[in-house]
Amino acid sequence: MTDRQRTNKKMKGRKKSIETTEDTKETKDVKNGKVVGDRKVEQEDETAWDVVRNHPLIQVLYRMLPFLCGLALYHLNSYVRLQRPGLLSGLIQLRPATLETDSRQVLIVGTMSSGTKQVAVDLNKQLGLEIGHEEQDASWNFVRDGTVSWFHGLRFLPAPQGNEKAQAYKKLCLEDYINNMGFHPRMYRASRYGCSSRVTWDQCWARECIAIVDEEWGCAAKETCSPSFKKNLLQVRNPLDTIESLVAKFCQGGLTGTVHPSFLQMLSGLFPSQKDFDSYSCIEAAAYFVVHWNKGLLAAHEKGLIDSWYKVEETSVCEVARLAGLMNMETTLYEPHVPKIQSICEKDEFNVPMSNEEHRINEDLVALKWDDLKGGVHGSKRAKTDEDILRSVKELFQAFGYDPNAHNEAEFEDVFPEF
Repeated sequence: MTDRQRTNKKMKGRKKSIETTEDTKETKDVKNGKVVGDRKVEQEDETAWDVVRNHPLIQVLYRMLPFLCGLALYHLNSYVRLQRPGLLSGLIQLRPATLETDSRQVLIVGTMSSGTKQVAVDLNKQLGLEIGHEEQDASWNFVRDGTVSWFHGLRFLPAPQGNEKAQAYKKLCLEDYINNMGFHPRMYRASRYGCSSRVTWDQCWARECIAIVDEEWGCAAKETCSPSFKKNLLQVRNPLDTIESLVAKFCQGGLTGTVHPSFLQMLSGLFPSQKDFDSYSCIEAAAYFVVHWNKGLLAAHEKGLIDSWYKVEETSVCEVARLAGLMNMETTLYEPHVPKIQSICEKDEFNVPMSNEEHRINEDLVALKWDDLKGGVHGSKRAKTDEDILRSVKELFQAFGYDPNAHNEAEFEDVFPEF
């Protein structure tokens, strides 16, 4: 074989080594044993880091990283400011921590659907306070100035005894958890029995519930409430408006429908001496709660257990702050609040009655007339001549200074949102 023949053979070999296939459009380099564009080869070239980085779980965690970092910073901020403010004493002056038994500035109680959520929001946003709505635990929540909570009214009411006490504890703590009612043991304090915050309700929380209810019920008269509050206020709302809101929330299928089991269970626990709630119509159940809860709290005010009461429809956020003792150095627990709130309340815009923008249940759903409270209507099993509920609601109007002739008497819708 001549030199020229050897050269041609080498050239042909090189041409064959590079092939382009029409099916895959892949260029093969046989000499190096690789296929450019071959996914199998690319996977073989991936490093261990590439495998980890491209794993779906890692991708999910990567996308969640900003949220997780924000959550960690939030809890760190809460921990330092609420539990260990001294850690930054050399850098910044933080407000002292509030321990579980430390006294707070104000407790505001009322009934369900009396506007407690709104007043808590206004006190925080407009006056820069730390007021919790249905929250008292200041170890992880910014509630060092006080609490707004209808269920805290329990401390101003006489506690049941004997069989009625057992019946009350059974309904409030041992039966199925009553959701969306403004009460859970964790709102008072960290669990003393090590109950898990990841679990809504179990035997541990039931045990915690019994302990808290036992401590709270009637503690004001016994002077054993912990924590205590510098000022205790009662917030009232037009009784018929309040009944309407409760009817809109707890009536299943309209006014002639059934009362939601959760509401009946709560009523049976709070008023164990009343045995026939199952026979009540929706209006009767709501009216019973509004009348008897308010009467009990009003009696506590007359005994001096509650300092003042006010109508939510006619009261400004600054007037609430004044009643709470936050505008006087002699009655405030955290003195830096006084000049700040005094300055804010010099402006007219903070001295107008609060408007209800939070948690509005009854949006043009139901408006009751006085005749709707009589027996024999809307599913009532009482005699048509029975006007006991009507009279008791009108008595509440008189006690709180509402005009019974000024109530709106629009027509109502007959179907309400499910609870």
